[in-house]
Amino acid sequence: MKKMLLVLIVLLVPVFTFLEIWRVYDFKKLQKEIDTLQKEQVMALEENKDVLRDIAVNSSPKRIYDLAKNKLGLEKRDSHETRKIEFTRSDGF
Repeated sequence: MKKMLLVLIVLLVPVFTFLEIWRVYDFKKLQKEIDTLQKEQVMALEENKDVLRDIAVNSSPKRIYDLAKNKLGLEKRDSHETRKIEFTRSDGF
């Protein structure tokens, strides 16, 4: 009985050692993947901030007014100089 127990222990030690090494390798692999995903997330957040800043700058009323006046040659008109056109929708539109 003691001999069988000793053989079992001798056989299980390398198995458990291998399993522990495999677990450490798998952990490092997952840690590397997590680091990569975190870097991608930071880059995406920075890009999102840049886009939001660009939207805020480009949609400001002053910028739109300057573009309309200087680039497109549009002028601000008084309400009595404008015409209102109404479209009626038909055919379900």
